[in-house]
Amino acid sequence: MADIRLVAPNRLGVVITEKDATAAAQQVAALVRERLARLTTAAVSADVQVGTRRYPAQRRQSIWIVAEMARGGLRRVTLEMLGKARALTTTTQSEVAAVLLGPAQAGLVQELAAYGADRILVLDHTYGGPVWGRAMSHTLADAIRAAQPYAVLFAATADGRDLAARIAARLQLGLTGDAIDLEINAHGQLVQLKPALGGNVMAPILSKTLPNLVTLRPGMLTPTAPDRGASATVEVLTAPATPESDITVVEVHHTEEVDAIALTQAQIVMGVGMGLGGPEHLPTVQALARSLGAVLATTRNVVHAGWLPHHIQVGLSGRAIAPRVYLAVGIRGAFNHTVGIQKAGVIIALNQNPRAAIFKAADYGVVGAWQTYLPPLVTALQPVVAAVNT
Repeated sequence: MADIRLVAPNRLGVVITEKDATAAAQQVAALVRERLARLTTAAVSADVQVGTRRYPAQRRQSIWIVAEMARGGLRRVTLEMLGKARALTTTTQSEVAAVLLGPAQAGLVQELAAYGADRILVLDHTYGGPVWGRAMSHTLADAIRAAQPYAVLFAATADGRDLAARIAARLQLGLTGDAIDLEINAHGQLVQLKPALGGNVMAPILSKTLPNLVTLRPGMLTPTAPDRGASATVEVLTAPATPESDITVVEVHHTEEVDAIALTQAQIVMGVGMGLGGPEHLPTVQALARSLGAVLATTRNVVHAGWLPHHIQVGLSGRAIAPRVYLAVGIRGAFNHTVGIQKAGVIIALNQNPRAAIFKAADYGVVGAWQTYLPPLVTALQPVVAAVNT
């Protein structure tokens, strides 16, 4: 492991102490409108197509990503991994290959190509049911052993972690779990960054074995702008026929997954913490969130208290999200939570404790009781965020 790096906040940290709730709300709304405009201009002018040059014929040091799907479409984390792989190829000058676990549907193939895949390896597991079993992991492991890519990237999800661990064990390779970013150092080594010591520092990890195997936390990376004219070659990985699955599916539930997917894809999110005062206030806050077009999120302490379910928890032990606007209500601001909102566009904090850590992790903060300040703040923000949700 290389030297650890301190995590430094990169937010504006502007705190408004206006006593009049309506006036404070108007100030925040004006600042957020201006900030969103600047962020949009910066995104347009920046080179968002990192790694636009492709190297489809160069399979030496190729980077593979294992695509994940939900309800027939690609999960956003797949696009995030493709974006990071494309950025890394500016150094490796190699292809990006996507492993598609499922049938080679034309729409999925085109989407993978548009977001950065030069080659698509199709491993259709549908005959074996919804869970990736031993046959899938053995087939993919054999393909990795034969091709010896530079790195294989998996999503840090239940499926991704399971598959990555199986392959690492079968190939006797190291595996870095839950990384939040990747880079390549001057020696050509893949540096895998993950939070350590409670999330206050970043630990750069170097693998001792090749290929590099990494699982990446969803919501921490940024997809490249899609190239709709791009194409990719398609190859089929044939799994051996097995008389029966090594996994028995007992029950399938999708209720929580729907809420979780909505959270990870939401443009406007309202996070609530213990500063809410009690679960009896949730209906009021949920109604305000709906009026803002926001999806609800929460912290570890709220989940532990039983106020809200774990699948909408954001942070080191929850999910990472990247909304355009994040409004933190009654959240203390421990790094365990704020690490999950690092990729948010604008962060607004509302807390009655002027010394709350959340103010340092936010762009704009308002000091005051949420019962007084949140309703006018939501009203003032509604026209500002209206265009974000369209």
